[in-house]
Amino acid sequence: SNTCLGNKTVTIQKNIQVTSLSLSIVSKELLVGDSFTNTATIFPADATDKAIIWASSNKSVATVENGKITGVGIGTAIISAKSSNGKEATCTVTVKDLPFTDVEESAWYYEDISYVYKNNLMSGTDSEHFSPNDKLTRAQFATILFRLSGESAVNYKPVFKDVPDNYWFTEGILWTNQAGIAGGYEGSNLFGINDPITREQLAAMIYRYADYKEYDTSGKASLDSFSDVEQISAFASDAVKWAVKSELLSGKTETLLDPKGNATRAECAAIISRFSQNIK
Repeated sequence: SNTCLGNKTVTIQKNIQVTSLSLSIVSKELLVGDSFTNTATIFPADATDKAIIWASSNKSVATVENGKITGVGIGTAIISAKSSNGKEATCTVTVKDLPFTDVEESAWYYEDISYVYKNNLMSGTDSEHFSPNDKLTRAQFATILFRLSGESAVNYKPVFKDVPDNYWFTEGILWTNQAGIAGGYEGSNLFGINDPITREQLAAMIYRYADYKEYDTSGKASLDSFSDVEQISAFASDAVKWAVKSELLSGKTETLLDPKGNATRAECAAIISRFSQNIK
């Protein structure tokens, strides 16, 4: 405002205080390593001092810099935006290791799924679900081994009637076949892309993969403690013994190995995680 003093006009700056502020996002779930930007709005808009001080209640969970919030570790942090006169708004940030709503941190397979997801070996069945108890298919496991190998693209050949070109599983199946890791069903020219993989088939494929990589596959466990040992197919016998010895595969109970049972996606994650970290 202007005030007249004698022949002089003096301009007096009015100090307009911040009465409140708000954040564009008040609650957010975030993955470790991901970021988002929160915007603070000051009221009134013509407040004199528009400075905002950002802070995190737990920097080991989430950090903030000029409104950009980054997930650092699993947990919950309160992100605050505060004006110079103490007006404050907050955002609750929950940082997760995985995007899946069906994988609880308390589950026995949590660390294994976290490992295969972070290393791009397995993905979810959609953006929010891993489906840990779903049966794993033969096409899925071939694809996982292809990713684990780090091998480059494979030229298409019409090897199997049910493996056309340019599908998500095409390269994985062709590579495992060329590497001698997986074949189709004898006499049918079919790979069985959607067939659930059995526990002994999974053991056989990862055993052949280890052999392909020239890892030590000499160890073999005794399976005498399992009452269903006679159900193991001849082609998978050495593979199952090796997988049990290597602690990749264990019994469903102390006396049941269930070789013909279907492997779940969680079981596969556990086996791939153990293999990747322990088998050389």
